[in-house]
Amino acid sequence: MLNNESIPVHCYYSRNSAKRDFFVGDSHGKYSLLMQPLKKISFDLSADRLFSVDNIIDRGEGSFNCLKLAKKEWFIPVLGNHEQFLLKMENAHLITKSIVI
Repeated sequence: MLNNESIPVHCYYSRNSAKRDFFVGDSHGKYSLLMQPLKKISFDLSADRLFSVDNIIDRGEGSFNCLKLAKKEWFIPVLGNHEQFLLKMENAHLITKSIVI
């Protein structure tokens, strides 16, 4: 179960001297739409970074794939309200499950 202590409030990143930094917002689970421009700009997974500044998940068909990006070293997500809602639902599910058992 995640709690507020496990999610850092502020993270600081130094300038990416190795390559480039890009920013994207509100991909809303549109994984294919998010990845297409990265291919066009020859995004380098070993050196470039992509900062996602809100809502990587939603009703989009690729929400799970977008969520999996959070484990990639080159992808830096900012927790949006949709992700906060997901965490609340997961925590509520775990609490309910422990009460029922």
